[in-house]
Amino acid sequence: MTGLTLSDFLTTNVTLSALSGSGNSYTMQATATDFSQSIQLNANAVLDAAGNANAASNVISVTPDGTSPTLTISGVPGSFTPGDTFLVTFTFSEAVVGFDATDVTVTNATMGALSGGGSVYAATITPDYSGNVSVSVAAGAARDLTGESSAAAG
Repeated sequence: MTGLTLSDFLTTNVTLSALSGSGNSYTMQATATDFSQSIQLNANAVLDAAGNANAASNVISVTPDGTSPTLTISGVPGSFTPGDTFLVTFTFSEAVVGFDATDVTVTNATMGALSGGGSVYAATITPDYSGNVSVSVAAGAARDLTGESSAAAG
């Protein structure tokens, strides 16, 4: 097979890169840019040894799975003393995208930088001693890799 390039593929919500290989075995990196992705090799993109062009390939697709990621918030102590800080962990049931510090609501405290990725994130919380501390996240703060919105927690 000869002539295969990244531009030979029809994609939806996917960026392709790092095409490598030879003969009839190739690999490439596919990075989703949005939800509901698909990839297909166009017809007449490559030639076999006899000079025959290929037929269009089957479509490889990823669609929403119907299951919203759940979220567990842990690390908020029942009591604390002046000067305490504590690490709060946000654990989703599966990898998510779009979760950031603006999605977290903190009452009677301040939140440091949010770190992490995939399914686990963390932030340091510093109470301001004006009352009970609560940490929550609204529904829809993040999405799983197939586009389902996350559940609320807190």
